[in-house]
Amino acid sequence: MQIQPTPLEDAESLLINLEQEVKNLNIQYESKQSERILSNHIWMTTVFEERLMPRANKLKESLVKIKGTYAPVFKSTTQFDAPLLHCEEIVKALGEVLYLYKIRANASDIKIKMQQAMPKLMSNLTSLRNRFYIVKGNVTRGKQIDA
Repeated sequence: MQIQPTPLEDAESLLINLEQEVKNLNIQYESKQSERILSNHIWMTTVFEERLMPRANKLKESLVKIKGTYAPVFKSTTQFDAPLLHCEEIVKALGEVLYLYKIRANASDIKIKMQQAMPKLMSNLTSLRNRFYIVKGNVTRGKQIDA
């Protein structure tokens, strides 16, 4: 019989997967071949639609589930709102870049958008990870206190 992961474990796994995909995108963005890679609309649309957006959206759904599950116990949603806000910013930034690929924007427009989006993505991802582990620690400590 398989043990179902808790919402926190599920979200942590999704966070790690999203981090890896965004890091891969950042590596491609910073590579010597970035012009060639980033100007390939079909390839990048596939990367965004099949790897990045689904992972970001699943993480967002998982964070909403965590908020619904644990926020009533803590009688405050503030600590649960912060990671959710960072995740929404990540989804928004990814969506903006994906939109340019879908409308087949020229390479210079995509390059400018990526220059704006990558620092936001990396910053929000770091903040999301930090906030998530704060929530996880508080929930874990809360469980230990109740036990």
